Amino acid sequence: MLLHIGGDVTVRLSEVVAIIDVRAAEESRPTREYLQLAQSEGNLRPPNARAEAKSFVVTSDAVFWSPVSAQTLRQRSGILRGLEENRLGAGPRVGA
Repeated sequence: MLLHIGGDVTVRLSEVVAIIDVRAAEESRPTREYLQLAQSEGNLRPPNARAEAKSFVVTSDAVFWSPVSAQTLRQRSGILRGLEENRLGAGPRVGA
C-alpha cells in the first residue's frame, strides 16, 4: 500500500518508520541532529522543502519533508484507525 505524503511523492507504507510533526521535532535536540545527519548524507528529500513542511516521514531509505500535517498522514496511513479501534475495544479479543 502507498501513502501519499504531498506533492508528487508517495512512499510504501511498509517502509514508513515514523511520521513526525515538524514543530515537535524542533523542540527535540536528538531529532534536529538526526535531520542534520540525514541532510549531510543526502537522505533528506526534497532537500529544500523545509520552509513549507508540516511534518516529515522517516522511511527505511530516506527522510521526506511533507507539506501535509502528521495527523493527516497518520489518518491516511490507518495508524490512528487501528489505535482508535484498540482503545474502543473493537480490536481482536484475546481468548475469543
